[in-house]
Amino acid sequence: MPKKLYHISQFHDGINDVFNLSDIKDSEANAILDLDISKVGKLRMGGGVSSSGAPSINGSALINEGVGLFSYSSDRTYSGAETGENWVVLSDKALSQVDVYDGTWRVNVIDLGSGTDASIVYYVVDGVLRACDAGFDAGNNAYWYGYIDKDRFANFYSTDISYTDTGWYAKKNQFSAPSLEAVNEEIVAYSYTIPAANGGMVINVTETGTGSWDGDYEFAISAVYNDNEESPLATTGTYKESDSGIANDYLSFSTSNLKLVLSIKATLTTHIDERITKYKIYSREVGNQDWTLQAIYNLARGSMANGESDYNQWQTLTEYYGGGASSLPCAGVTLTAPISSDTYLSETGYPSAGIAKEDLYAEYKTSVLAGRRMYIGNVKAYNEDNEFIEMNDAMYRSPTNKFDIFHRDNKVDVAINDGESITALAVYDDKLLQFKDRTLYVINIGQDIEFLEGTYSFRGVRAQNCVATTEYGIAFVNEYGLFLFDGSTVRDLTDAGVGQRIDMGSFYYDPDYTDWSGSFIGYYQDDKQLLVFNDNTTDAVAQAYVYDFRTNSFSYIGTTFPEKPLTNLTQTQDGYLLLGYQDSTKVSFKTWSSSPVASSSIKWDSKYIDFGAPSLRKKIYKVYVSHWGSGASKVKLYYRLNGTESTPDWVDAGEFDNNTEYGVPQEFALSGVNNAYSIQLRIKAIGEVSSAFQVNDISIVYRSKNVK
Repeated sequence: MPKKLYHISQFHDGINDVFNLSDIKDSEANAILDLDISKVGKLRMGGGVSSSGAPSINGSALINEGVGLFSYSSDRTYSGAETGENWVVLSDKALSQVDVYDGTWRVNVIDLGSGTDASIVYYVVDGVLRACDAGFDAGNNAYWYGYIDKDRFANFYSTDISYTDTGWYAKKNQFSAPSLEAVNEEIVAYSYTIPAANGGMVINVTETGTGSWDGDYEFAISAVYNDNEESPLATTGTYKESDSGIANDYLSFSTSNLKLVLSIKATLTTHIDERITKYKIYSREVGNQDWTLQAIYNLARGSMANGESDYNQWQTLTEYYGGGASSLPCAGVTLTAPISSDTYLSETGYPSAGIAKEDLYAEYKTSVLAGRRMYIGNVKAYNEDNEFIEMNDAMYRSPTNKFDIFHRDNKVDVAINDGESITALAVYDDKLLQFKDRTLYVINIGQDIEFLEGTYSFRGVRAQNCVATTEYGIAFVNEYGLFLFDGSTVRDLTDAGVGQRIDMGSFYYDPDYTDWSGSFIGYYQDDKQLLVFNDNTTDAVAQAYVYDFRTNSFSYIGTTFPEKPLTNLTQTQDGYLLLGYQDSTKVSFKTWSSSPVASSSIKWDSKYIDFGAPSLRKKIYKVYVSHWGSGASKVKLYYRLNGTESTPDWVDAGEFDNNTEYGVPQEFALSGVNNAYSIQLRIKAIGEVSSAFQVNDISIVYRSKNVK
């Protein structure tokens, strides 16, 4: 038989550690460590982490493994300029605090409370950050953090009370009802109740002539936060009549025309909640269940009746009634008849009966924005008996454009009492993905109501950090593999179409996992790569599969990551994939890049090469390796024969030379390799290999022997 040349020129199909090693493709490998295969036709040094693009060290913060790191773009700088900037956000689990980085670490911009083991998660909408302790520590609360620039009483008759709230504010994410102290039927010479405490208010109702108000009426008031998030209604049992003092929880009118004047106690030193932009006055006839909107009182501009467009300016009781309280802001509207077009329910999306601020508040382990609504899963909220309880399989949604309102009437039931907890939420196109411990539910949210579109067993995840959003769909990892929901179905990325290539179970599974341990992933958009880490715990030796969407293949990075407790991964607005780690008593940061880095651990193991004739014996003469780049002297070629336990040891074929001539192969002579059925090759580091090293192709000279 004549000599033949067996040529391997491609490596991009990556690791296949499941198939029989004789059955994998030439372009696959049994092992790829610290090498990159994203460039077709090249086996080059793998990527790694560095300090490039990473924030500076963050003082003495203490991380909670797998959570706490986040990034977003703010329209405002920390100093308040409207130029905008990119922020990195980090939680401190011991102090239950949130720090932000804008080039400088701003420590404790949010203090969630007195908890000491916080697992803080985030969502951001329209430049406003929300933070919640997913561990549900009783000492912590969910918080709102945003920039406010609001005028108060800007057109007030007197300038001694107008002011502007400007700056960054952290607020408990609850919406308190106003402090309504009394409803006065008339003000005669300033003789009836006026607001006493700052932020307190009184509704003054004056009959000004003949109209259509006829009967017994109650009045209530709400506060509107963030322009459109409305508090519960405040009512009062203090109704003061002009002639008899205290009425019976209502006022009586007979074919009257009414003027509704809202009086607010306000000072320059102690401000009304900075998020409140306006108040709304509602009324209802005694016996009627529906509160209807009558008037709106904008804190900057003044008052107007519901349905009108022009505001009446803020004035004082002096202007309205004469005498006293010249610094008390007041604004009024005149109504000839009750307005019945808009109810509290139609304005807010939740009922008025028996509602308190607690009924609109919830804490959560996971969240996602979808269709201008916020969905939260695995919640802690108040039930009908005012008990603050954990509901691990519950999912709530906010009303449209009201991202902080979570009422139990807006609970979305998908699969309840199934023994599983919601672990993560994600959205792609018009599909909401609800992950539980073992099951994935795909929910269609493209119509007026949600409906279940698909159920996928064994496709659940352990935590939010096991899910990543990519331009190709939602990627996620569990002990069964790495998967992608592409908008229509779930694909197994470890399956090349002919079977599974990667055994993710041994890489992922930890029988002693805690809530946030186990594998976690992140997406690096620039190179279209997913990083799948094996562990993030205190005892972790961080390693990662790298899945490349362009080649649909896996490589393995095993030595470049910090051997420390790790945060989750986050894609920064500057394009970096960021990772935080506990570095003694401080938190440090690294960014991932696929750009080649030096490594002393590179390894590539080929298939069992039988030259297409597994039953024939061969004589193998030489191996030619076309490689390039300095530092190759720290690399050796090894081989072993026949793929059997009888020849388990690798044979040293020699060191690579420092070849700097592209395309010139190096010869490795294999003496005495006779009667071999197959050969397996290994390229392995024996020292630190420079980032420039790469292999372009491999050729094997052999001769098959005759069949006897």
